[in-house]
Amino acid sequence: MKAERKKTIGPDEMLEFATERIDRPAKRPVEKWKVLIVDDEEEVHDVTRLALGNLSFKGRPLELLHSYNEKETRELLNQHRDIALILLDVVMETDDAGLKIIRFIREALDNNLVRIVIRTGQPGRAPEKKLIVDYDINDYKEKVELTAQRLFSTVIASLRAFDNLMTIEIQKEALEVLFQTASFFYNQKSPASFSGNVIAFIKDVIKTRRFRLDEYFSGFAAVKKGAEFVIEDIVGEEESFKNKTAREVLPEETFELIEKTLTEPKNYYFDSSQYFGFFGQSYTGMSLIY
Repeated sequence: MKAERKKTIGPDEMLEFATERIDRPAKRPVEKWKVLIVDDEEEVHDVTRLALGNLSFKGRPLELLHSYNEKETRELLNQHRDIALILLDVVMETDDAGLKIIRFIREALDNNLVRIVIRTGQPGRAPEKKLIVDYDINDYKEKVELTAQRLFSTVIASLRAFDNLMTIEIQKEALEVLFQTASFFYNQKSPASFSGNVIAFIKDVIKTRRFRLDEYFSGFAAVKKGAEFVIEDIVGEEESFKNKTAREVLPEETFELIEKTLTEPKNYYFDSSQYFGFFGQSYTGMSLIY
């Protein structure tokens, strides 16, 4: 006979768990750093491609995107909201095409994360001091001084800054959702309603404004009915999982681990790729979040 549950995880413990674990990378496909090259000279694109073709940072290669004027750049920026770095010429089809693109990124798209490096061949028409003061750019380089080594250093520094900002933003948005909903959890009347709202909270976290993580994430809430946990709420899984049991949909070794944890004093388990926790007590009803 399984031991009765005497302890449940409250919002305070959930907050501690979230702040400790939220920045740990999940197992997911290798992503690429998207770098947009904006210049009206084909030669500049070719040279940049040669210089950066084999570059990688934190085990992730680059994906180079190319545009040659303001219109093409706007279209690419609308299609790829996760661009990390833009190497941007100022003078293209017009003298201020690059400046219009900067305004579009920072104001229309409200994107303050992407790193923008001005790379100009006409510094007299795009003076550094004026651009640094008047526009939200992150670096300024003249093409004649930007050797392959300096370009490498500039790109790595920009990607590192973008990566740090992304980590901060993900933590901030996830914790905002957590703080907004934590007090609500205290008022749940049953383990079933509690677990269902936890799943709703998780959906909010992984579908934050900038970062869509739902393609890498799946889980469910199940309520104990008799000897089985029956799935009632799902995130990132097929709808056909509903009303099935956890025993049916989980790998055998995972379900054995769940049964083992049920007999232990702690009521949760997590490792680098999965988490599950039990809520409620065996004599009042119990739910499982996986």
